[in-house]
Formats: sequence, structure tokens, C-alpha cells
Amino acid sequence: MMKKIERAAYFLKENMQLFRCPICKSDFKQVKNNQIICLNNHSFNISKKGTVHFFNNTSTDQYNKDLFESRKKIADSGFWDPILEEVISHMPKGSGSILDVGCGNGSNLKMIHKSLPESVCIGFDISKQGIEMAAKYYWNIFWCVADLADTPFSDQSFNTILNIFTPSNYQEFSRIIKSNGTVMKVVPNPGYLQEIRVLKEDKDNYSNENVIQNFKEHFNEVKIQDISYKKEIPKHLIYDLFEMTPLGWQIDEKKKAQYINDGDQFKVTIDVTLLIGK
Repeated sequence: MMKKIERAAYFLKENMQLFRCPICKSDFKQVKNNQIICLNNHSFNISKKGTVHFFNNTSTDQYNKDLFESRKKIADSGFWDPILEEVISHMPKGSGSILDVGCGNGSNLKMIHKSLPESVCIGFDISKQGIEMAAKYYWNIFWCVADLADTPFSDQSFNTILNIFTPSNYQEFSRIIKSNGTVMKVVPNPGYLQEIRVLKEDKDNYSNENVIQNFKEHFNEVKIQDISYKKEIPKHLIYDLFEMTPLGWQIDEKKKAQYINDGDQFKVTIDVTLLIGK
């Protein structure tokens, strides 16, 4: 069985055309000595975990290992499965290249790859800890640390770009998506996790109207679909539910303890909009 570093090196050799150097924007020419090297000899190491760090600045993101661990537990419980099943239903069958933007711990792309095993799947995030966790659990996908503002991918490389609960960069998307490609974005609706939102001291009036309008302005053909359902969270996962979202960080610890201790489960609303742009 190949080691993770060997598997990553093989993937890069087979799919080098999908990448470009984020420093000088030139093509990569070879993978050698566990490095991917561009035409101007800029090199990036393949880690023992099978990842590549194309973005080396220290992230100031608040997302840490504990958050990603909690998010993985929630994902493994099937929390987002109906959303991902709907995303998969709109994707072309057979082989193709899929990029998950802001992939976090990799749970979403893992499920999609399982349904479309012939696809070439790449996930990237600015968080080193998220990428390391993705590589730890999901070995048959390529994971890398990269910057959304300046991605290490070639022009017109991907059939599908996934943008699930993460920021967008439509200039980069238009550069790296194929001419007949699809961008699929999932954004929360005002009812998303409303049972958690009402526990916050600062009860803001969230709206996604500007996000949806901005998406519409960047694509010639747009489909919009609302997805809404309830999910029961068992008692042993309630703490992870609060920890996996920034909404939970804004709730008093006493309120969290009350919901964790008072019942066997906690029912929450998942309410999102799926945007599909050509």
C-alpha cells in the first residue's frame, strides 16, 4: 500500500495540468524528491500527510482543531446529507474535475467523491489544521492549503466548483472554471440553525439577499433551490453542535449547559439555498 506522500506525488504527476505556480503563475514542470516544481524553479513540498502548502502565511482564522473535530462528528451523523445529496443530483455523472473551495475538514467532498468515484477531486482551505484533518481521514482526495484570493490552479481546469458555506471569489472562479462548467454555492437562509441563533445575546437579523444577488450577477444561467429540514441531535453531540459553528461561540456557557443537560436530544433547523450557476 502506498504511503500518503507517495500517493500525493502520484496524483500531482497525473494531474499536473490542473495546477499553476501561485508565485509566478507559470506551469509546473515536474514532481521530484517529494516536491512539485514550476518552470521558474519555485518548489512546494509534499508533506508526509500527503498535503501541499501553496499558501505559507499564518492564518488568523479562528477555526481550530476542536472546531473541525466537532464539525466532523456532526457531519458523520448525517447532519448535512440532504444538502449534499441535492448537490450531487445536479452534478454530471462520470469523470470530471471537482474543486471544493474552503473544504474545511473535507467531510463534504468525501461524500461527493463517494458518489462520483471517477471524478478527480481536490479540496483546499486556508486552514492548515482543517487540511491536515481532511488528509488524515480521507486519503483518496488531494488536499492542499491555498489562498482563495490567489489559487494555485490553472485556467479553465475544473468542471465543477463547490462553494459550500464559504466565501467566494468570482474572479478566480471565472478563471479556473471550464467554459461549460458549473459553480454550486450553498448559503444559509435566515432560518438556518435558528434554535441556536435565538440563544445569542445579540440577536441579529441575518439576510442572504445580497449574497444571492451577487451570485446572479456573475452567471448567465442560474438555478435557485431552497432546502429545509429538521435534524435531531442526540445528547452526546449537542456540545459539538455548539462548537462547530461561530454562532455557538456567542452563546453563554450556562445556556449551552442547560441544553446539554436538560434533554436527550436537541432539534435544529437546517434551512439553506442552493445556487447553481453556469
